[in-house]
Amino acid sequence: MKWNKWYTVAAVVVVVLLVGIGTWFVLNRSAKKVPAIMDETQNVLTLSPDAIGLSVAFRADNKAMKFTVANANGINSIEYQISYTKNVKDEDVPEGLIGTVDMNPGDKTASIGYREFGTCSSGVCRYDTVVSPVKLTLKVVKSDGKVYQVEKTVSIPQ
Repeated sequence: MKWNKWYTVAAVVVVVLLVGIGTWFVLNRSAKKVPAIMDETQNVLTLSPDAIGLSVAFRADNKAMKFTVANANGINSIEYQISYTKNVKDEDVPEGLIGTVDMNPGDKTASIGYREFGTCSSGVCRYDTVVSPVKLTLKVVKSDGKVYQVEKTVSIPQ
């Protein structure tokens, strides 16, 4: 079989079409993602800590905290961030803990046990010297799909 110039032309056309379709797909797909992210951040509503019955407690040694949501009816998920400033060698450094609270349908309350201000490994803990109030930020997703943010700032008892 002889290679014909038409085979070369056909191969070039196919390659150009594939590259064009691939480029269109990539550009069109990324263009659609930007508004979705913007919409998600614009639709975050706020709730007061009292609206969900949020309470915070510190361990007796003040080196850990826990929280409870007493009114968790209709909540699908809770993501949390605990942020504070610690002192390391005379320098203030921001620190934080993140996590999720597993929710089951019909749960009326949600709680997370004590979270350490520091790191623990093999049963040995190195605690942070916390030098600021502790801020708890919750992302609450309700069963109707609405997303809420709840913030509470508390000082560690002396």
